[in-house]
Amino acid sequence: MSEPEPPKKRRFWQLHLSTAVLMMLLAGTILYKVSQFRRHPRDLSWDIGWPIDAVTAYPKWNEQNQRVERDDGPFLIKFRYVVDWTSLATDIFIDVGIILSFVFVCEWLICRREGRRP
Repeated sequence: MSEPEPPKKRRFWQLHLSTAVLMMLLAGTILYKVSQFRRHPRDLSWDIGWPIDAVTAYPKWNEQNQRVERDDGPFLIKFRYVVDWTSLATDIFIDVGIILSFVFVCEWLICRREGRRP
């Protein structure tokens, strides 16, 4: 009798479908957190970014100390955006690190359950 063939080793970038679905949900959650505007209690500025505030939006003011409204709507305010590039790079690095560590843990658990090395 011949011995059964060992399972073929997967390619390096090949992921399980369950890992891909969970990674997509995690990426959507992170994108939701990043795109939320948080208002400063002291002034009228808004912060954008997660876990570190990378962009601050300040409303534009004219010489009469009035907010500048946009032409396409009565309640839309023009903003001036200030980007902190170091915080933006740190945000990207942290978010990608969260996703990659999540993928590594999911794949490790699946391979451990199947009884083979990754």
